[in-house]
Amino acid sequence: MHPTIPQKAHILLFIKLFSIKFEFLKNDIQTQILCFSEEFRFLQQI
Repeated sequence: MHPTIPQKAHILLFIKLFSIKFEFLKNDIQTQILCFSEEFRFLQQI
């Protein structure tokens, strides 16, 4: 059973969307960690 061209395109599109979503999540987590570490550093200075 070979998937037809439209099915392949659909799968590729899904993978692409998922990877974009994953990148956004990863960046969001990195940003949150960065903000948290900045706040932590600020609290240590007080």
